[in-house]
Order: sequence, then structure tokens, then C-alpha cells
Amino acid sequence: MPRERRVVIVESLLTPTQFRETVCEALLEVLNVPSVLFIPSHLAATFPFNTEYALVVDVGYVETLAVPLKHEFASAFAHSLVIPPVLQIAESVTMLSCWELSSVGSRRLEDRVRELLKVHGRVDSGDGVRELKEDDWKIIEDSNVVEDICVRFVFCCPFERGQAIQANGAEHGLPPVKSVKVPLGAEFLIIPGFVREAACEVFFERSSEDPSIGQMIHTLVERCPLDLRKLMFESILLTGGPTLIPGFLGRLKEEIADIAKTSASKMKQCESIRFYRFPNQTTELYLGWLGGSMFGALQDAVRLRSVSREAWLEERILPDWTDYVQHGIPCGKPELDR
Repeated sequence: MPRERRVVIVESLLTPTQFRETVCEALLEVLNVPSVLFIPSHLAATFPFNTEYALVVDVGYVETLAVPLKHEFASAFAHSLVIPPVLQIAESVTMLSCWELSSVGSRRLEDRVRELLKVHGRVDSGDGVRELKEDDWKIIEDSNVVEDICVRFVFCCPFERGQAIQANGAEHGLPPVKSVKVPLGAEFLIIPGFVREAACEVFFERSSEDPSIGQMIHTLVERCPLDLRKLMFESILLTGGPTLIPGFLGRLKEEIADIAKTSASKMKQCESIRFYRFPNQTTELYLGWLGGSMFGALQDAVRLRSVSREAWLEERILPDWTDYVQHGIPCGKPELDR
């Protein structure tokens, strides 16, 4: 029953305050749940790795958001409450002064696949090979063929090959990649090897207005304090579907190293780039949910940082995660003995 369960919500770091307050009203005033806790998705993604520092890069469908996290102890609150060791994983905060945002994401990848197919895609009708027609595109969109291509057939090529593709397109002069065929009604859609390897360049095309993922990470670390830069490069946590594309990690590492060589700072810390990964890489698709469920299992931690129904009805204040860590319990009365 809702009235018997505390609610833990894993939210985007950029969730509007009005939306959060509306959710609180619905849960606390209509459904009468005991309490509500909002956890930033970037922070929740670090819980399964039990790390105090991380640079979390969430490559989503519409955008990519990168945020560094560091361990933060409550000052005055720490003197009045002894925090059990099991709760120490919850003492990290997002460094909002250093976050980076880009419109690069899965949607951009799908758009790039469509652009490449319009130029290079062909249809095998059985009697010969022809170019794509308008009727073919209707089948492609209705059958989600573009999404299928992004999941099954694209890959990130090495740095040198990627640079050649960006500079010369299909005329890069390198050994070709094998083409593949997928069903298209009663015919087959031919996906040239160039489409498979060139589509993912959308993640690594550098721009001053809309940075690539490598540029985002380098710029973000550059803005971090000096003592945290090496830690951040050694603690990169990637989440989101595109990060599972074959070759993504290796190419991203090469991109960051190359950007560092040409930047004014020439950060040597980027020589020790490391990624947090599980052996079963599909967990990167739901790291936020996994971290939220782990935190929800810690009853004391949930009670400590939740907004209770009584406190909400009395004060109607909804603090964010950083308030909890730095100032203790700013909303309502604490539920743990001090």
C-alpha cells in the first residue's frame, strides 16, 4: 500500500523545481506516503561502485550531461549525529559549478544514420540494386529500422580512421568495412560499411558551440580543482545506451588524449584515464535505477534524508541532495536520534 512505503525517486539533475514540488504534492497529499526522497540520477549511478569520486557522463537520447561528484561531509551536522559506515556512500554531492551539457545523444545518432542512408543506402529487390524511394522510408520509419541499425550494426572506429572519415567522408581511402542487409518488407536494405562506421562520428565531432563528448569531459575536468583532476580522469563513469556501442570507450579515451595535446593547459593527468565498468555491460543502461534501489534498501539513510509528510504539510520546503549532505536535515524534524 502507498501509505506504508517510503518513496525514493531517481531524478534528472536538471529537473525543474516546479515539477518536483508537483510530484511531492501528489505523493504526500493525495497518496499519503510517509516520505519522499529525490536522488540525482548521476549520484545514484555511483552507488553500485561504492566510489567517493566520479565523473559521471550520462549519454541520453536527447542530450549528454556530464557532472563530477566528490565526497562531502556535513560540517555542523556531523558533530551532532554519528553517521554509520553503511551511510557513507550517501555523502557525495554533485559539483554543480563544473557540469557540462551537449545536445549529442541517441537522437543525433539516428538522424545521422538517416542522412547517410539517403546518400549511400541501397535496396536489394532480388532483381537488382536500386536507390531508396519514399515508400521505402515509410517502411523504415514504421518498422524502427533506424533504431535497429543503431543498436546492432554501428560501431566506433579507431581515432585515426575516424579523423579520416570526418575529413574525407566516403573517399577516405582506407580498407572498406563489410556491408550488411536487413529485411525491408519483401526486399532487403543494404547498409554500406561506411554508414556503419561513419554514423558514430557524431559523438566525436568537435565544435565550439556544441561540444563533443571528449570535449565535454576535458573541459569539465579542466574546471575542477587541481587536486581532483587526476581523480576525475581515473573515475569516469559512463551510462546510457550509446556507451555500449562497440569501440566507444577506446575511441573516447583517444579523443580526450588528443584534445589534451592541443589544449592550452596540456593536462598530463589525462594519461591515466580509467572507466568504471561492470563485467556485464548492460547494467550501464539502468545504473541510476540500480543505485536508487540500493539506497532505498538502507532504511536509516532513507529516513535521514527524506521529506516526511508532516514536514511537507508544515513547511512545504523541498531541499535538494546537497542541502542534506552539507546542512543535515533542513526540512522538518529529524527521524534519527541525535
